Amino acid sequence: MARTIEQAQAKLDKKTIKQREAINRLEELKEQIYEALEEMEDIISEIAPEKYESARRYWIAHIDGALENRGGWLGGSFISFADTLEAIEEKEDEEEDEEDEEDEEDEEE
Repeated sequence: MARTIEQAQAKLDKKTIKQREAINRLEELKEQIYEALEEMEDIISEIAPEKYESARRYWIAHIDGALENRGGWLGGSFISFADTLEAIEEKEDEEEDEEDEEDEEDEEE
């Protein structure tokens, strides 16, 4: 039995909302990590300024590179947080396109 356009849209909307909420939460968590990283930098520069530069250029750069590489570090991560988020968003777009195609096929029947 063919689905109605309204049924298909309702199903798509629920899935899209869940995916959008997940993407938003991932973005929030990323920002929390960056905030914590900034606080860590502040603490290190205050209590061990002689160690700050090596920390910034090594493990802080690794964390940043694995997320979004805001510092523009050379090398970076093979697959970053930004890459993963982009893949999730592309999957979401593909699923929406598939739903649209199914709706068009149902309308033709």
